This record gives sequence, C-alpha cells and structure tokens, in this order.
Amino acid sequence: MFKSHRKSQAELIVVPKSLQHKALDICHISHTGLDKTYQIVSNRYYWKGVYIDTKNFVLSCEQCIKNKSFTPKHAPPQSNRIPTRPGDYISVDIKGPLPNSGYVLTVLDHFSKHIVLYSLKNITAETVSKHILNYISIHGRPSQILSDRGLQFTSEVFSLINKTLGIKLSHTSPFHPQTNGQTERLNPAIESSILTLQERGVNLQNALLIHQNIYNGLIHPSTGYTPNLLHFGRNLPLIFDTFDNNSEPIFLDKAHYVQDLLQQLNTAYELAYSTLTRKQVEQNNRLAKNSRPRALHVGDIVYLKSKGAFKTRFEGPYTIIAKRGEVNYTIQALDNKSARSFTVHVDRLRYAPGRKSHLISHDTAPNESKTRYFLRSSTHQI
Repeated sequence: MFKSHRKSQAELIVVPKSLQHKALDICHISHTGLDKTYQIVSNRYYWKGVYIDTKNFVLSCEQCIKNKSFTPKHAPPQSNRIPTRPGDYISVDIKGPLPNSGYVLTVLDHFSKHIVLYSLKNITAETVSKHILNYISIHGRPSQILSDRGLQFTSEVFSLINKTLGIKLSHTSPFHPQTNGQTERLNPAIESSILTLQERGVNLQNALLIHQNIYNGLIHPSTGYTPNLLHFGRNLPLIFDTFDNNSEPIFLDKAHYVQDLLQQLNTAYELAYSTLTRKQVEQNNRLAKNSRPRALHVGDIVYLKSKGAFKTRFEGPYTIIAKRGEVNYTIQALDNKSARSFTVHVDRLRYAPGRKSHLISHDTAPNESKTRYFLRSSTHQI
C-alpha cells in the first residue's frame, strides 16, 4: 500500500504497526539524530503518528544514549548556608598528588575566606585527621565541616573525632565536587602558585606559606575585607613587608584597643555578611539563567555519566529508587535488583524515555534485553 508525499508527490510505503519498528531500525542504522532520521523515514514510509514514533525511537536508542554527548542545563543552584562569624563553617579539600611534592590539604573558613594550607606526605585518615585537629586547636571548633566523600573524610577515625567534638559533617555529591565550589575554585590558583614557586627552587612547604600569606592578606571580593582582618581582627603584614610599612594604629592602652577592636569587628562582620548574602544571590541568579528543574522521579530509567577515558559517555541503564534532597538521586542497576545502590548528583544523569511497546523488536538477542524498559513510557511525554 502506498501514499503520496504531500510535497514531493513521491510514493511512500504505508507501514503496518507490526513492521514499524523494523522500518525505524533500518532508517536509524547509522544512529543519526532525530531530524536526520525523520528525514530518512518521512521520504520513504508513512503511518499515522510517524514523527512521534520516530522521536520516541531515536530518544530511547540505547547506543545513542551511551555514546553521544549530552550537555543538559545544570540543576538549579543550591544555596549554601551563609555563616555569621569566623570559625563557624569550614570546608576541607585535598589536592594532589603533585609532581614530586605529595599532597595539599586546604581548609577554608566560609565567613572570613581565610585559608590554611598543609603539606602532606600521605593522605591516610590518620594524617588528615591530625592536621584538622591541629587547625581546630588554633582556630577553634567549627559547628560544621564540608568535604567530599574521600575515604579520609568518611573514615571511622574522622567521624569519631567530629562526633566527639560535636561537629556536623556534610559531604558533597559523589563525583560532583562543585558542591564544595569555594574550596574547589582555590585549587587551580594554589597549584599554579606552587608550580611557579617550585620552578624558582622553593620547596612545597615554603611555597604554601607564601601563597597562604598573600591570599589571606588581600581583599576578598565576596566580603570586601581581607581574610586576615575578619579572621584575626587585624591586617597582618605580607611576607615581603618590612616593619616600617606597618599601617596599623598604635594604641597606648589595652582597654582602648579592645573597645576599638570590638566596634570595628562588629561593623566589619555586618558589612561582610551583607556582602556575602548579596554575592550569593547574584551568583545564584547567574547560574539560574542556565539551569532548569530536573523532572526525574522514582522509577524513571536513567543512564549515568561515565568517569575516565576510553569508555562510553554514559553507562547503564539504572532505575531511580529514591530522591535525596533537591539534586541527588539514589539509583540501582535496572537488570540486577540485588546490585549495590548509590547516590549521585542529577547533573550526572541522563533520562531515558521508555520505548513504545510496538517499537520494540521481539526478536531481540538476549544480550540486548536492557532495551526492554518501556514499562514507564507513559510517565513522561516524549
């Protein structure tokens, strides 16, 4: 049976429902995108709803999902808690291994933006915990620590220390370090500074001290003050300053000094908090322009963005078994209900629309059984 093409008047084959999956399979053999695949189909075949079926077939193609690039808009930004004083909320991160230098542990105060950099020979839980305890002994106990899910920060040793001290632990989403964006953004500058100084013969420990001193002594754009001023109540000399360049006021008595210091700090804290709040709103508005809510639900079929080279871009399929907060989902292998489940950030997930039942090839080989995930196809509009 034939039907004339409405534009070219060419004879189109009218395909019965039982053979539509074969027609689409032939036309999609080179795994072209929707527009090109539909161009091939529409120039040769016809049936009612041919475009909708072609779109469903292409968007649910497992090979395309796994191997083609996918750049979705990111999930809406999640606002971090803005602390109201120094020492309240810190984040920690490990950089390395650096060439012939070991590792760097960064501790960032989220209010003052003050950083402390530690040189580590190894990153065992005991070593990392020892340095964080050293930080706490000098700078005070924070109420919250943010870290990634590295073994050092999820170990029993680290958890016990924080539980004993009454510190709340927060972890970033797996393979999504952007959640700890403030500390992550420090890494490129730290690495660049270290490598540059080492080229001049400066060892790692001294390179870290130089970078730390200068970073903490310069005005931070998020607060309008230097990290040193907000953290210690005064500006400290930079490493290359001389005593003659000290511009700090001289107080003749301690009482006058304390009174003046408290007044200045109260003013600085209020202005810094106001600036931090405004900057976060501005940043969230910028990010929101390129983001949209993700309409993923428990039971949806998704693919997970792969890590490492020489792999398919996405692996799976998985099914969503729980939603954790606004941007994290717990997933499990679709064909193995006994497989370990794990939680990932939504930006690593690619939704796979279910293929309509009449477009499934019923002579599919056993090793291609993963394509039979059309049971949820009525949940989302294709």
